[in-house]
Amino acid sequence: MRAVRRDGGFSLRDYPSLTVAETVQAGSRDVALAAGFVTLADYFYRGDMDRPAYPAVSPVLVDADADGGNWRTRFIVSDRIPADMPLPHEEGVRLRALAPRRVAAVRFSGAADEARFAEREDALRAWIDAAGIEATGPAEYALYNTPYLPGRLRHNEVLIPVAG
Repeated sequence: MRAVRRDGGFSLRDYPSLTVAETVQAGSRDVALAAGFVTLADYFYRGDMDRPAYPAVSPVLVDADADGGNWRTRFIVSDRIPADMPLPHEEGVRLRALAPRRVAAVRFSGAADEARFAEREDALRAWIDAAGIEATGPAEYALYNTPYLPGRLRHNEVLIPVAG
């Protein structure tokens, strides 16, 4: 990731191509994220929850899928897919390459609940509009910490793809 512009808590970033393992789950964001996280963790940890069999990097990415009623959860595969990494065998897990992209971002700490994400997304959209930047897609949420970490210590972001 390369920061192109910073303005207080807001930034414009360029991301290189990323490889992700993703799954789509139904339900509210929190319910779908929990189910998606378990599905992907099973794939990455292969039954040994003390050490992943395959490397992943933070953040965990969450967004509404194109159909609307479901949520997509993604783990980023570090650098490249290891040669011995098997194709996903769990139902609903797929490996996918994301194209390079530019995003506007806002970072915040605290619990990542619906109200907080909506508040930060609204602020980011206002910053995008004021800066004369064109948003090109829906928001994506980036979660950097375990849900067991106290809220005030958590690092979260709202990302919105933009033209550029």
